[in-house]
Amino acid sequence: MSQQDIAEASKQRQISGKFILGFLTKPEEAIVTTPAVELVKQLKDRSLTAVTVAKAFCKTAALAHQILSLFPRLVVILYWLAMN
Repeated sequence: MSQQDIAEASKQRQISGKFILGFLTKPEEAIVTTPAVELVKQLKDRSLTAVTVAKAFCKTAALAHQILSLFPRLVVILYWLAMN
């Protein structure tokens, strides 16, 4: 994620939904927004692979982790600025 992406993330009230999906490719977005029952059907009929599904969810989790790990630092910085 770029510094601009991180700055934009810090302005979000909610990072799930449109914001985080904006970092995914269209196929990845389709996977992570598909209900689990439908994913199982697609895996069973081999229109999706387990690796493809796992990568899409891992990428989403990695993005969320990058964004959320910044918030404690942001709180400290804001507190310091407020006190000075």
